[in-house]
Amino acid sequence: RASELIPLNVFQRAPLYEQIGRPAGINYVLGGVIENGPEYFATISFMHDTVDFTDGHKDLLRTVVQSCRTKLLLANPALVRAR
Repeated sequence: RASELIPLNVFQRAPLYEQIGRPAGINYVLGGVIENGPEYFATISFMHDTVDFTDGHKDLLRTVVQSCRTKLLLANPALVRAR
């Protein structure tokens, strides 16, 4: 949860939020890193407007990220060797 990294009031004062987040109605973000490789960076994120994400959402995202990571590595064996 972004709220665990930066307080909502600080997040909402950031220039990027003013340009993108506020017009889109984004107040809460939940994201994870699928792969942080030498040649690319893959992430997944979800945005919500009215309430912050729960621990259940975090657990679900953790499962989704692990599944995506596994499928990515199975589809791209060279990534395993690059680690």
